[in-house]
Amino acid sequence: MSELFEAVFCGEVAADADPERVRRELEDLGVLSAAQSNEAFAGRPVVLREGLTREQADKFARALESAHARCQVLSGAWHACPACHFPQERGDECSKCGLIFAKRRERDLPPVRTRREIAADLHDIGYKKSLDDGAPADG
Repeated sequence: MSELFEAVFCGEVAADADPERVRRELEDLGVLSAAQSNEAFAGRPVVLREGLTREQADKFARALESAHARCQVLSGAWHACPACHFPQERGDECSKCGLIFAKRRERDLPPVRTRREIAADLHDIGYKKSLDDGAPADG
């Protein structure tokens, strides 16, 4: 079985195009629903078509270009950058904003806390069970 592709749109239009006009045209053509349009023109990726052969996906992308909209043809192994929402093939760095994904994941991890710190916080909110042995804590 051959690889399948998706046509992904995140509100990008040709430089000389009016975004609102492109938006209305895509909605009128039934390419985007109003909800999808709001998402895409806010910069978040919207999958317009999925399960396409490469040829079908490229043909769909060319049709959108004639409406001054730019979509990306991506394989099933894509994701959106957590910072700029740019859709792209999986990798280590965002091809648009340069975010290094591993550094973002490290930064987003919660700080390491000891069991004693967690138990103290739970005790402060009225949780009376000990984390150590399951027995009720002295209160």
